[in-house]
Amino acid sequence: MAICFRITGDPMRAGMVGAMIARYCGGENCVIVPQDRSVVNANRAVLMRPDYLRFHAELQIDPAQISRLDDARPVYAYRPIEARAAPLIPFSPFGQSAQGVEFHQLWLRADEVKTQPPLETFSTAIALADRDAAEPARQLNLASGIECSRVSYAQLLLGQARRLGARVESELDSRHSDIVIDCDASEEAGAVAWDENRITVAPAAILAGEEWQAVLNAARRIVAMVASPADALAERQEFNRLSTASAERMADFRALVTEEDPRKSERPALQRKIEVFEACGRIPTEDYEVFAPFEWLAALWAQGIRPHRHERLAERMPEADLLNWMGNAYAQAQSTLLRGAAL
Repeated sequence: MAICFRITGDPMRAGMVGAMIARYCGGENCVIVPQDRSVVNANRAVLMRPDYLRFHAELQIDPAQISRLDDARPVYAYRPIEARAAPLIPFSPFGQSAQGVEFHQLWLRADEVKTQPPLETFSTAIALADRDAAEPARQLNLASGIECSRVSYAQLLLGQARRLGARVESELDSRHSDIVIDCDASEEAGAVAWDENRITVAPAAILAGEEWQAVLNAARRIVAMVASPADALAERQEFNRLSTASAERMADFRALVTEEDPRKSERPALQRKIEVFEACGRIPTEDYEVFAPFEWLAALWAQGIRPHRHERLAERMPEADLLNWMGNAYAQAQSTLLRGAAL
């Protein structure tokens, strides 16, 4: 049985959810009513995380359309909060692993033997972003997100939803809807939750990129799990469980980058990450992580949190080979940086 969806609220959020529903559930069953009055900070840019490539491919949006949006630019490393002093978090690892050992573990061991250049200098993404050299970095095959105007992005999504058969209306009407999706963007952060025939998509929007990722995750869960408006208790419970777990992981990262002393955080998962990282440099993962390990590493490092030792596997490489390998890695990073700046 077809489900009739009505999506209301912030144009960008409604466009993301509505376009996904139109693509996978049939546009004829989808009515989108974007409400400009609910937009908060509409003039601010939106940061799409690297998952934007797959998302737009799913929606059959040509990548060239994204690159032509107002103020569009690739992002290789981002500041999670709006402060010049905020750390840069890369969308790609600091360096290559070797013999199954993460780069920072090898750096830790090498630094014990001979003082090494700072870890962040091995990250081409961070170095180029700090020099505002995003365009040259496009040619260096670095993982990236993309930043653009929130308004123009919303217009693109709503336009694609129309092409997929959805109706985009200017105001609410009395037509029947089996599921109402409220994409609120008020200043008070809400949640992502499914209650009876109403789904709220109002995630926190504090860190750069977290709003976009949370809305995308919600849209994917909706099209995967909302099969019937009736007898959907198990689906509702699972949707809410997954949404809560994802929101918790985002809140952990938010606390790490915003709290003055995250070691004193009352968040158990964050405390565990810090304790394990300080002990041996490993970054434990929780279910439904949103941020990549190298993002966690960058945030931990920026907060001055350092491991007491490297892991034992980093000792498999002979000392002389390790120092030679690390020197080559640094030279390659600097060469790539210079080549990127010259492009």
